[in-house]
Amino acid sequence: TVNLFSSVEANPNLLQQKNEDKLLHQNFDPVVVSLILPPRDSPLYFAFADEDVLGKRDGRVFILLSEDEKDTKINEWRKNFFDVKIENEITTDMRDSVRNIKKRKLPKENLSLLIKEVMAGDKKHRKGYDSISDQFYCYRTLDALFETMDDLEQQFPEFVEVLTIGESYQKHTNCTDGGYDINVLKLTNKESNVTKSNFFLVCGIHSRELATPEACTNFAEDMLEQYGTDADKTWIMDHTEIHIFVNANPDGFKVEADGLALGAARYKRKNMNPNGSYCWWMNCISKGTDLNRNFPHSKWNTVGTTGKCGSGYAGESPASEPETQAIVTYIESVLPPGTNIVDDAGTYELDSKGMLIDVHMTTGFLGNGFFWPWAYDQSIIHPNFESLTAIGKKLASTTITQYDATNEIYPTAGDTTDWAHEAVGVPAYTAEVGTKFHEECEDYESTLSVNVMNIALYSARISYAPYNYGRGPDITAITLSSDTLTEVDTLSLTVTASDSENAGGYSTGQQSISAIQIFVDSHPYDGATPDDEVQFQDSSSGTAEDVTFDVSLSGLAEGRHTIYVQAQDSDGFKGPVYAK
Repeated sequence: TVNLFSSVEANPNLLQQKNEDKLLHQNFDPVVVSLILPPRDSPLYFAFADEDVLGKRDGRVFILLSEDEKDTKINEWRKNFFDVKIENEITTDMRDSVRNIKKRKLPKENLSLLIKEVMAGDKKHRKGYDSISDQFYCYRTLDALFETMDDLEQQFPEFVEVLTIGESYQKHTNCTDGGYDINVLKLTNKESNVTKSNFFLVCGIHSRELATPEACTNFAEDMLEQYGTDADKTWIMDHTEIHIFVNANPDGFKVEADGLALGAARYKRKNMNPNGSYCWWMNCISKGTDLNRNFPHSKWNTVGTTGKCGSGYAGESPASEPETQAIVTYIESVLPPGTNIVDDAGTYELDSKGMLIDVHMTTGFLGNGFFWPWAYDQSIIHPNFESLTAIGKKLASTTITQYDATNEIYPTAGDTTDWAHEAVGVPAYTAEVGTKFHEECEDYESTLSVNVMNIALYSARISYAPYNYGRGPDITAITLSSDTLTEVDTLSLTVTASDSENAGGYSTGQQSISAIQIFVDSHPYDGATPDDEVQFQDSSSGTAEDVTFDVSLSGLAEGRHTIYVQAQDSDGFKGPVYAK
């Protein structure tokens, strides 16, 4: 038996005959558990030699137990400090399959196939949607992205609206290849009747950049699932309209995804407009218009573009493509030009509202970073230069490993950021994430997805007055003495505010803290008066301050309450709100 057990560790596909006999027993209800083996020189190593071992996968040994013996054995193993996990999903699948095999009196060999499938550990999309391929199991297919939007609208009707704002090139021209709608996933608390800001999140504009539609969809799912639990995500949904262009280039994405499903990457960047030119391969990289060179900025097609067969073809004219037209028309309908006031020098006022992030995938030569206007000529000092740079530094502080925020990149004209900033006055950023166009799922799930969520969350957080809040201090810690108290208790609330911690060494983060304010159940964006405030003298205050507030709970009703915190620096800039 010891030899057999050692063989199982060496060969994860080895099956023990008694697995099959036990599964076929009339009264046996299978339970699958997994654990990490102790070192070979441990006396506990052979403690499992007589167990029904299915195999080994991802460093864990999978063991078959009966429902009757499960609790006793798991408790015994845990007493010896084994990391034992009940594999509920595998158990359910195995029970269903075994019942079917018994009911249909299938050959015993079917059990061997069943166990092999269990141990193969086929990876699927974590939400259960169709994925592009086995290799790229973490990325939804185009149809699954559309399905997800519809599912979210049905599941969260009080927060979600799916808007069809236009058509892709192939649908717009009645192409025989079909085509798709251009949809916006709009998130906000529909019952919240307060003045709201707008955050625009553009994804998938370059179709070969595989992860961006998935990452933006993950952000939407996280905001919805965390509403009412996470205090920050809750108030952001109450005070913000989040507009997610889940896939701005669906025709191109379909070509790329279909190629990957067949093991043949297309590296399709542009849309599917042939532009009257055969180029050299109609269905691949040469065909189409680069949508991120097609936006109707005043400097359209002046720099950083190519001819029709090149990757940076800007189109026949500004906003010539139906995908571009859909995005432009929608954003200008939500935030009409002129809403954000600009002075004669071209400076937008500090209380201007709105943010835009256009998510892209980078490759090794470019690296991770944030880029902002003016993309067509970075030597021009923008009138809002300090605020735009400060926001870029703050965005970089949210990423793992911290992204570059020097705004140094090759010049381009007609991109989303220059157009959005010129047309509607929002701070607009290209976020270059990941390490390659087709990011491996392990890297996507551990790093890329987290970074996009952090970038989007911070952007939404400051969107109420980004030119102001991006320059102000952040609340870097909020600690409660307890999260459950009675009305006769006093809550001790410790707050840390810093002007410098997330500023990336930029000059806007070198001011002292002048004040920290707290608000109980009333949001400062709604004109609330602080429930308490601590002010600091410039001569004694540093760029970071800790302060403890004693908050009386007298008069508060039983239930959940939220505390909002905001700080201000000695230059008069307030930072964004944080909540607990």
